[in-house]
Amino acid sequence: MDLVNNSKLENGRSLPSQITFKPADLTYEKGGFWSITTYTTEGWLAEDQASISNSTAVQNEDGTYTIHFNHPNEINTINTPSPISALLRNYVPKNKSSIID
Repeated sequence: MDLVNNSKLENGRSLPSQITFKPADLTYEKGGFWSITTYTTEGWLAEDQASISNSTAVQNEDGTYTIHFNHPNEINTINTPSPISALLRNYVPKNKSSIID
C-alpha cells in the first residue's frame, strides 16, 4: 500500500497529519513485521529517522496504530519534509487475504 501524505504547507513547513490503520495478520514469530518509511519526492529517505515499525510504535487500545507526521507532541511521530511519500510494508503475512483486506 502506497500512502500519500497530503499535508498542507504553512510558511513553507508541512502541517501535522496522521494515518490510522490496523496491521495485516502477520507471522511475527517467523520474523514478520510492518513498517512505514517516508521518502522525498526524489526517492531518498526523508529524514535520518524516516521510519517507524511494529517494534517501535505504540499500539492504540483497539489494536490499530496511529502514525503522526510532523506532530512532535504526539507518540508515533515521523518528522518529514513536504511533499513526501510513505510506503507501508507488511512482511510474512499469515495468508494472502490478510494483506488485501
